[in-house]
Amino acid sequence: HAQVSNLDIESGLLSENSCDSERGAMAGNATRESVSKNALVIAREAAGRFAQHKEICKKFVRSFEIGRENQPDFKFGRRKYKALLQRAANHHLETIFVDLNDVEAFLSQEIQDPDPLLLESLQVPKVQLQQSIELMMVDIEENAL
Repeated sequence: HAQVSNLDIESGLLSENSCDSERGAMAGNATRESVSKNALVIAREAAGRFAQHKEICKKFVRSFEIGRENQPDFKFGRRKYKALLQRAANHHLETIFVDLNDVEAFLSQEIQDPDPLLLESLQVPKVQLQQSIELMMVDIEENAL
């Protein structure tokens, strides 16, 4: 009779253990599902900022200027990336490397004082553009841009 009790206890433990593993698997699936949903939401938010980031990138290439310590370009003056694009167009340069420190400096300046023409062309509130600019560096680093 004692053996039957032990067997019942063991089978009870076995069923509890199997329930725990089922709950763990369900929790793992729920966690996996929520992580997937979070990743999807983050990706959609980044995609929603794409139009703003595209215009900011255009402005960066068009207007970013190097410091006074560097030699200005004959045609483009201190506009570093315009000069590099022209060199690439003339086949004097194959790859244009964008210095992320330049991007960060440009974005810091744009956050403080967003371009009114950019605000008008994008038709977004100033606060929204500032948030987009703030997240642009993160999006670049996470390859979302």
